[in-house]
Amino acid sequence: MLTQKEIEKFVTLINSGKNTYKDIHNEFPNLSDSTLIDLIGDDFLIGDDFETKNFIYLSNRISKKIPILIFFTKVPDNYSENYTFKDDDSFELSVHGENILYQIEKEYQSEQNTKEAIRWAKYATILTLIGLIYQFITSAKSSILNLLQSISGLMPLIFLLLFLFSKHHLLM
Repeated sequence: MLTQKEIEKFVTLINSGKNTYKDIHNEFPNLSDSTLIDLIGDDFLIGDDFETKNFIYLSNRISKKIPILIFFTKVPDNYSENYTFKDDDSFELSVHGENILYQIEKEYQSEQNTKEAIRWAKYATILTLIGLIYQFITSAKSSILNLLQSISGLMPLIFLLLFLFSKHHLLM
C-alpha cells in the first residue's frame, strides 16, 4: 500500500507522460507488481475462473479501501492476477486518480496565490513605510520653516532688545 505522499507522486508521474511500467518501476523501485495490480482498475481477462476472481479481487480492494488509480491504456490479452508486466505497458489515470491530481493542482495554485499575496503585502508595507518617511520629512521641513518664519517675525524685536540691552549695558 502506498502512502498519501507516494500516491500523489504516482499520480503526478502518470500525468506527466511517464506512464509506462518501466517509468513507474524506475521511480518506485520497491513497488511490487502485486501492489501495482491493486492500483489498476481493469478486470483480469484470463485465468482459472477469472470472473469469480475479479469479483473476489474487487471485494478485497473495497474492504482494504485500496483506491483504483490507473487503468491500462490497452489491456493486455493475457492480463491475470499473475500477470508479468512488460516495460512498455502503459497506463492512464482513473477518475479517482484524476481527482487526486485535481487536488494536487488546486493546492499548488493556492500555495502560489498565497506566495503572491505575501509578495504584494511586502510591497505594500514598503510603500507605506516610504510614505510615512516622506510625511515625516515633509512635516519636519514644514515645522522647521514655520520655526524660521516665527523667528524671522521676531527678528525686529530681538534686535531692539539687543540694542537696548547693549545700550543699557554700556551705561552701566
